[in-house]
Amino acid sequence: MGFPTMGVWWWGCCILRGVYRWRLGRGIEYLAGPPGAIVVESLVRGVSADGSIVAGHITLREGDRQRTYVARWFADGRIEVIPDHWLRMHHLSPDGRVITGEDHRYYFSVPFRWVEGMGIHYFPPQLGMARCLSYDGQILGGNGSRGAYRWKVREGVIEWLGPPDWFYRNFASATAMSWDGKVVAGWYARNEMENFPLGFVWREGVGAVDLYEAFRGFIMA
Repeated sequence: MGFPTMGVWWWGCCILRGVYRWRLGRGIEYLAGPPGAIVVESLVRGVSADGSIVAGHITLREGDRQRTYVARWFADGRIEVIPDHWLRMHHLSPDGRVITGEDHRYYFSVPFRWVEGMGIHYFPPQLGMARCLSYDGQILGGNGSRGAYRWKVREGVIEWLGPPDWFYRNFASATAMSWDGKVVAGWYARNEMENFPLGFVWREGVGAVDLYEAFRGFIMA
């Protein structure tokens, strides 16, 4: 598996040798675990925009048990392991400095942000897991108690992106975001049985546009 960045970097998982990075002109580089550690398995879940940082999970054998941690690998060969085995990563910000995911230490999962140099921060209770991030990870989007949201972390501002009469209950989510966080794309469903959710694009200062309605003429033509 792989994910291209700037056309020259890929990340992936190799069953036999662990996670790897591929660079044009240099080929495959396998990413090592912490010195002296016994690595059971590892999996990359995200890559920074310039390809210098990849992040994911690494499972280590610790005595008679195995524990899985979130980790970041750097271009110079270093690895940084976040010392909390209850965390599961989902996304890495394009600048490589923010990780989002879920904390599974409780009976229910709790969404979190991990910020380089600042540690772990938890989401407001009305927000679910982030599904998209701005370049610096300071603006997040996802699904919450009132549907699709955009959360401007620094300002502490939460915006609900779609008109509530578009969707059933909270069946709407942001799924993609521009680097500056001013454009958000996502989906919504009008009832719980809908098999094909509809798409929307939300723009700062403009609001949400239903893509089905916007392109109805092209679809029906």
